[in-house]
Amino acid sequence: MKPIPDGLLGRTGAFSGQQALVHLKALVPDGTVALAQVDDDGVPSVRGVALLALVGGEVKARHLLGRFAGLAVTDLAVHAVAHAPSGVPTLPSLAPEAPIDALRALPRLVPGRPLPADAVPLAALLTRLETRGWHGALVVRAGAGVALALLVAGHVAAANAHRPRSAGGTIADGFDALRALARFAGEEGATVELVPLDPTSAAAIAGYAARRTRPAGETPASGLTVNAEGVALHVRGEALLRVTAEPQRRGPFALIDVPGSQLRLPEDAPDWVARRYAITLRGRDALNPMTDHWMRFRTTYGARGQRLLEAFGEGASVEELAITHGVELDELAGWVKKWGDEGLVRGG
Repeated sequence: MKPIPDGLLGRTGAFSGQQALVHLKALVPDGTVALAQVDDDGVPSVRGVALLALVGGEVKARHLLGRFAGLAVTDLAVHAVAHAPSGVPTLPSLAPEAPIDALRALPRLVPGRPLPADAVPLAALLTRLETRGWHGALVVRAGAGVALALLVAGHVAAANAHRPRSAGGTIADGFDALRALARFAGEEGATVELVPLDPTSAAAIAGYAARRTRPAGETPASGLTVNAEGVALHVRGEALLRVTAEPQRRGPFALIDVPGSQLRLPEDAPDWVARRYAITLRGRDALNPMTDHWMRFRTTYGARGQRLLEAFGEGASVEELAITHGVELDELAGWVKKWGDEGLVRGG
C-alpha cells in the first residue's frame, strides 16, 4: 500500500478485507474505504466493490456494487480517503482538472493500467475488451489532447474527445470522438490507460458521456446526478457514491446499462481529419460572384458549401472545418472528395 495525495491506494495482500478494515478505521476514522475484487490476466477487471463510509472510526454506510464476494476475501484492491464525516462514501476524481466532463466524473476506484500505445494496437485491444465483456474507461492522451471511450459489457457505449488545436479546444462526441481517439493513439508519445469500473459505475458514466438525461423528478432514479455539490451515483433513488469533482455539464443523467448501437473504430485512416487542402484557381472561381462557376457551385452546395470552400483557402484542416461549421466529418469527407474530383481543391 502506498500513500498518494488523495489517500491510500494499494492492495490488502495476504490480509482479508475485514482484517484490513480494522487498521484502516484507525488511519481514516472519517472518510471512505473502497475495497474491490480485481481480476487481472493482463486486463484488470473489477468483479465487485464494497464502498464503506466511516464516521468516528465506525462504518456508517456500506454499499456493494457488482458481484462482491465479501470482506473475507484476501488481496483486495483498496482505496482509503479521509474527508469530513459523511453518510455517503466519497472518492476523488480520477482527473479533476480534465477538459472532458465525463473524465472528471470518473472515480479513482482502483489504479488504472497504463499501456504504451505503440505496443498495443487499438483495434486488437478493443476486440479483447469486447471478448472479456469489460466495463470501464479507455483513456488515450497525446500531447494536450485527450479522449476516452466508455465500455459497458465490452461495447463502446459512449466516447468524448478534447481537441485543443481545433477551434480553441472543443469536445467531440460519439463516432467523431472515437475517430479522434484512434488518431491520438497513433501519435508519437501517446499513452493508453485502462480504467476498470464496476458495471453500475460504467453504465452511469457512459450515460453522462452520451448526454442521456433523465426527468428530474423521476423516482426511484438510477444514474449520475451532477450539481454544485459534485457528482453522485444513484441506484434506485439512493446515493451510493459521491465523486469530488466539478464538471460543467449538470443535471440528472440515466444509465446506459445495455448499449444500443455500438460505436466502432472508423475504417478510414485516423489522421485524415488533420489534412489541409489548398484551393485551386478553379476553386477560387467558384467563390467569385463574377464567374459562372460561382452560380453553379452555389446551386449545388449552397451558401454553407461556399463558406466551407472559402475556409479551406484559409488553411483550415478537415477537422477544424467540421467543428467550426457544425458539419459531420463523414458528410464533409464526401464533399471534399467531390471537390477534389472537380478540381476545386488539391493536396491533403
